[in-house]
Formats: sequence, C-alpha cells, structure tokens
Amino acid sequence: MRKYFILAFDGGGIRGYISTSVLQQLVGQKTVGDFLPQVQLRAGTSTGSFIALALANNLAVDKLQALYQQTNAKTIFTKNPNISSAKVAAMKAQLLACAAPFDESWWQYFWQYLDYLVYSSYTNSGLVNVAQQTLGAKTTLADLKPVVVNTLQLDQTTPNPVGWQPVMLSNVIGSYAKMLAYEAGLCSGAAPIYFPPFSPTTADLGYCADGGLFANNPSMSAIVTALAQGYAPSEIYLLSFDTGTTTDALPASVINGWGGPLNMGPLEWLFPAVLGTDTPKFPLLSAIMDSSSLSISYSAQAILGANYMRVTVPLKTSVALDDYSDAAYGTMNDALKAYYASQGYSDVQTWLTKNFPT
Repeated sequence: MRKYFILAFDGGGIRGYISTSVLQQLVGQKTVGDFLPQVQLRAGTSTGSFIALALANNLAVDKLQALYQQTNAKTIFTKNPNISSAKVAAMKAQLLACAAPFDESWWQYFWQYLDYLVYSSYTNSGLVNVAQQTLGAKTTLADLKPVVVNTLQLDQTTPNPVGWQPVMLSNVIGSYAKMLAYEAGLCSGAAPIYFPPFSPTTADLGYCADGGLFANNPSMSAIVTALAQGYAPSEIYLLSFDTGTTTDALPASVINGWGGPLNMGPLEWLFPAVLGTDTPKFPLLSAIMDSSSLSISYSAQAILGANYMRVTVPLKTSVALDDYSDAAYGTMNDALKAYYASQGYSDVQTWLTKNFPT
C-alpha cells in the first residue's frame, strides 16, 4: 500500500522553538533516523508556515531550529514606531483633559496602554528580513517541495466580494504556485494585535491575517490537500507538531474578579488589566487559536485513526507569542526536557520507526 507522509506545524509565535526542537531531536535520534526524505507534504499555520516553507526549501533542521534561538528570535519583533509617538501622546492628553473619573483604575489602565489598543505591537519588517533570508526574496511556491499554509483573506478582491475567506496557499492544489514563498509566510503569520495585516504583491488577495484565526493546526488543510490528489484516508500518515500545550484558561475566579460575566466586555476579552495565573494577555486570540488546534486535532484523529500522531509538549505556564525573555525560554526548555522523558515522546518514535523506517 502506498503511503503519503505529511508533517504539520501549528502556529504559536516564539513557541515555534518547541516544534523545531522536537523535530531536531527526532531527526538526530539514532533509533528513528532522518525520515525527512520520505515526507511528501509540509503544512503550516503562522509560525508553523515558516517552518513548513523552510523545510520545503531544503533548509537543514539545525539551521531551522537556530532561527528560533533567543538571540535570533528577538530580531523578528520590531516595535511599531507609532507606539509612544507624538500622535498618541496628543490623544492621551485629550483623553486626560476630559476624564473626570481618571482616578478609577480601569480608566488609568486604558490611558496607560492606549498605544497597544490602537496599534499593532510590531511592524513586519523584522519578519520580512528573516523570511527573505530563509526562503529567498524571489523564490516562489512553485520552486519548493509540496507545501500548504493557511491564511485568512480579510476581503475578497472580486467585483462581488463575499467577505473574509479562509485560504490555503499551496503549490499542490489551487492557483498560488507563482506566489512568492516569503509572502505566503507573511500572509499566514500576520497575527492580529501582534502584527499588521499583510497584502502580498504576487497574489490577488488584498490584506490577509493569521491563518490561526480559523485553523491554527493545519492538519485538516494537509488532509484535504492529500485527498484532492486521490489519496485515501488509509494512505495518509500525518505527524502533527504543537507549539506547546498551554494551561491557558479563564477561571471563574478571574471572571468574578472582573466583576462577573456581565463585566466581560471587549477590554477583558482582548487586553485585561488583571490576569489570573493561567490567563494569557490576549484571552480572545489565545482561545481562538488554542481551541482550533484542539478541535482540528480531534477531527484529524477521527479521520486517520492510528495514522495520525500528535506531538504534544505540555507547558506549565503560559508563553506569549512574542515572549523571548529568559523566563520564557526557561519554561520551554523545561517542558522539552520533560517531554523527551515521557511516554508521549516514546510513542512518536515508535510511530515513526513503524511507519517510516530509515
């Protein structure tokens, strides 16, 4: 029976360090061996799209993992110059002049962080530099090995638009083979709040946002791509990488601390002033991305059964998409160390050696 082998990489920003570290560990494991030559499709969302595209461009795993090392990763995040600009200072002054209840903590918080509520945190200039260095400035999807990445088109450019649409950018199916590879990555990785929407020059898509808004786990996009080529579910084998399974949550204690569920307005969902131990700094975005990864994993498992294997690395504390601090890397390294000693990691090795011996 023929086998169609897929690697799929979730979104998660800086936590791509976890995915690339596990991949590096597996490839370097003598009992597993280098299984990459047997891979027939690479799939990714957001940071996972850059991993998938880099692998499709024959970048060595060691070099790929090095991109996520702390000193290199921080170059991705270029602060938006509009933050703390004179324009924002003027806006704050105007708000201050008309703010009778300014002594209230909520208003104080809103005023203090107005910049981050108005502008994206970062430009994409650092991301463009890394993407072009990794993929080339002129490399198209057609130049790569088979790959598919997810993005959300914010508005169709046709005469009769139907609103935002999920899009799979691929050189296997669809009409995007001539698109620049780095632009596909920028479309997939435009995480709301963190990075601005991206409009590619080589595809008629208009502005695009992070594919994690509909499929942070790209496994279903990969399965659809395989099915479109005539492969049966029994022939599809998929190894899916998370970027660290978080304990993110909105406990009752946090919600009640905000004054109860009726007090959960846009600010609490998007940028709350008070966080619980397991509450991420952007709860709505994290909830969308984490829940889509889990639900897609359940669906992929139901379709492929034992042919689906998920790399799941538990994190003890939350690591934000843009957190390249020593503490964040300490958390991720501790999680990786525990994972390599776990039954979950042994199961992945067994799955690979059974299905794709080298």
